[in-house]
Amino acid sequence: MKKILKNKIEKLLSKEYFCTPAQLNQKETIYSIHATAKQPYIKILAYRNCTVVCTSKDLSENIQKLLQDKNRDEMFELPFVYGQTIHYIPDHKVSDNRSLPPNYQYKFFPEKEIWALNGLTGFENSLAFDEQGMTPTKAVCIAENNGKIIGAAGASETSVSDILEVGVDVMEAYRDCP
Repeated sequence: MKKILKNKIEKLLSKEYFCTPAQLNQKETIYSIHATAKQPYIKILAYRNCTVVCTSKDLSENIQKLLQDKNRDEMFELPFVYGQTIHYIPDHKVSDNRSLPPNYQYKFFPEKEIWALNGLTGFENSLAFDEQGMTPTKAVCIAENNGKIIGAAGASETSVSDILEVGVDVMEAYRDCP
């Protein structure tokens, strides 16, 4: 099962970063080009022992020069790099029996009920609607405190079948709560 998950994740990352699964398993920095990017584009991935820097064609040469001799941490600390997405693959054999904090209420919204959250703002990593009220999110779990939504986790489809990407948002005032 672990190998199947690894292969699916590498297939997804290869599509998103315009590289091969074999490159993802190297111990070096890989530079790739997003040939159809319509504006200046850069996206950096740290995966295992590899770093992939995917850029639009117009930025490629300059970015490679700028990142020459920089390690992974230095790349992510550059002033034009902001926002990080952490991908986590759970181990299906590990059971986590921790209970949810008792001071909050939780509600689950399957795909057919997500429309009820249209207009909710501040949770763009977990749930976003377009102008027509459509969303790629397939399921959402929200956390409330005294009737106020304070966090959300949403699962959306990816370009690889059987893989969902989960986005999580927690209001800043609640991020350190027990």
